[in-house]
Amino acid sequence: MRCNLKDGIDPFIHLVLGLLRGEYEGSHFAAIFQAFVTKEDKKRRGVGMQNFSYLPALRNLAHTIHMQSPAAYKILRTTIPMEVPRTIR
Repeated sequence: MRCNLKDGIDPFIHLVLGLLRGEYEGSHFAAIFQAFVTKEDKKRRGVGMQNFSYLPALRNLAHTIHMQSPAAYKILRTTIPMEVPRTIR
């Protein structure tokens, strides 16, 4: 069950509209969203994760998180499509 905002529009629709309007500073939201969309597209087409291209903003975020806490990075990787730790070192 998805939670809706007061206006009845799904929160994910608000996210997409905000990304398209450029309302979010930085490019981390866009990079994470692009990774989710690409992963789901590959899953829908039945192809593997080979040649998955990560935006530089997501690579930088992943590197920062991994340097602060490898355990946190491991947990986030189960939800957000990010590189394996040995490729970001």
